[in-house]
Amino acid sequence: MPLPDKKPLLAEIRRVLRPGGWLITLQDCECDNALWQWAKKDADLFRHNFIDHDGHYGLIYASENLALFRDSGFEVVKYYASNKTPLVSLSMLEWMQPYRNKSLIANFWLGLAPHANRSKILNTAYTFGTTLLDDIVERFLPLDRARYLLCACRVAQ
Repeated sequence: MPLPDKKPLLAEIRRVLRPGGWLITLQDCECDNALWQWAKKDADLFRHNFIDHDGHYGLIYASENLALFRDSGFEVVKYYASNKTPLVSLSMLEWMQPYRNKSLIANFWLGLAPHANRSKILNTAYTFGTTLLDDIVERFLPLDRARYLLCACRVAQ
C-alpha cells in the first residue's frame, strides 16, 4: 500500500470499529536487517527481488508502523517483530537466485536452497532452526531490524 494511503485507511478502520475494537495486522517492514543492507548494494536487483516481487509499496520501519497506529488513535496492546537476523525462508532463498555470485556466502546459501527445499527433512530442519535462532536472538536486536511486524491494537477509548 502506498504510504499516503495508510493514514486514511487507518482512520476509516478506526471509524468503523467500536470503542475497544481490535485491529490485528501483519506487515512487511523496511528494515536494517543485515541481509537487506547487503542486498540493497545492488539497488535494481533489490527492488526487483524484495520490493516488486511481493508488490510492496510504502514499506516503513516497525517503529514507524507502531507510531502510525498510535497517531491514528489505536492503543498498541502487543506486537511481535520478527526476522531480525539475516536468515530467511527457503522460498525466499529460491527467488533470490539472481544474487548468486555476489559473494561466497550467497553462493553457498543460494546453492543449498533448492536441495533443502526439495527434502522434507532438510526443509523442516532449516525452518525450525532459523525460526528458533530468530526467536532467541530477536529480543536482543533493535526493533527496526525486523522484516515483519505482527501487531494487536485496540481502538483507544
